[in-house]
Amino acid sequence: MTQRFRGGEDADSKRGDAMFRVFSSFEEENAAEHRRLAAMSHRERLQEFSVLQARRWGEDWGRTPIVKRATWERFSW
Repeated sequence: MTQRFRGGEDADSKRGDAMFRVFSSFEEENAAEHRRLAAMSHRERLQEFSVLQARRWGEDWGRTPIVKRATWERFSW
C-alpha cells in the first residue's frame, strides 16, 4: 500500500508543493519509478539529469575533470 503526503513548509521549504510517497516495499518503489521514467520525455529526463548534475557538481562540472579509478583485490584462496 502506498501512502501519499503533500509537502509543506516543514517537509521542504523550497518546494512546498512537492509530493512524497511512502512505499511498502522496494519492489513497489522500483515499479513506480520505472513508470515515472517511462512517462517522461527525453527532454524531461535531460532536465532532471541537469538538476542532479548541478546539485552534485555545481560550477566544478565544467572546470574540474572527473577522475576515473578502478580498483580490484586479488585473493589467493
